[in-house]
Amino acid sequence: MIQGLQDLVRTYKPPKKASSFEKNGQITPEEFVQAGNFLVSAFPIWKWETGEQGKNLSYLPSDKQYLHLVAVPCHSRANLIESPDSPALIQESTDFDDLWIVDSPKDSPIFSIDEDHDDGVNPHALPENSTPVMQRQRIYDVSITYDNYYMSGRVWLRGRDASTSQPLTFSEICMDISSDHAMKTVTEDVHPHLREHWVSIHPCKHASVLHTLFTQAQEDASQQARVEHYFIYLLKLMSVIVPTMEIDCTIDALA
Repeated sequence: MIQGLQDLVRTYKPPKKASSFEKNGQITPEEFVQAGNFLVSAFPIWKWETGEQGKNLSYLPSDKQYLHLVAVPCHSRANLIESPDSPALIQESTDFDDLWIVDSPKDSPIFSIDEDHDDGVNPHALPENSTPVMQRQRIYDVSITYDNYYMSGRVWLRGRDASTSQPLTFSEICMDISSDHAMKTVTEDVHPHLREHWVSIHPCKHASVLHTLFTQAQEDASQQARVEHYFIYLLKLMSVIVPTMEIDCTIDALA
C-alpha cells in the first residue's frame, strides 16, 4: 500500500520548483538536469536517454529523462571484501548520525550510510556444501532516474554474466551489494522509463547524506561544492554500496 502511494505521488504530484538543495539535499527536476549535464559533459561514458514512449515525465526534457551507463565491470562479489580474511575497510566515526566515511583498499574516499536494520536472511550466505564462485566477472548497466517522491536521484542496476550473457537474478545481484544495504535498501521494481524489472537502491536517505557531504565540502576551502556536482557525490556514495563494481569514474573530478 505504501509503495502504491509513493508511485502515485511520483506520477501525479507537481514537481518542486524552488531549490532546497543547500537546506536539505533535495533537488528539483531542473537541478537533476543541470547535474546530469555536468556528469555527461565531464564523463561522456554517461548518456542521457529518452526512455520508452508513454513513460516520459512531463517535467523533464523529452531527451533527458534519465542517465545511463553501460558495461560496468564487477570483478568479484561484495562479500569478498567483507570477509575477515580480506583487507579490512577502516571506518572512522564522524559527528553525524547517518554517515560513515570509509577508506577503500585503493585509498579513494567513498561514503556509506549507517542505518539500523531488522534481522533477516543474509543474501551473501551460501548454502551448506556449496562452492562459492567469487571471481566470476559480471557486467552491469546502471541508470539514474529522478524520484519525485524523495526529490533525489535513484540508481537502478541490471546485470549479466560476462561469459554467458545470462541475466542475473535478484539474489545474484544482491551478492554484489554490501550486506548492510542488500538486506534492507535494495528492491526489484519496474524501471520507471522501461517495461523491465531492475534492481533499485532505495533513495530514502540520499538527500540527507548528500547534504552532509556537500556541507563538509563547503567547509573545505579547497573545494567549491555546487548542485551540478550532485551526481559526483551520489556515485561516491554508490561506490560503497556496490564496492566491487566500477561504478564511480569520478574519483578525481573535484580534486
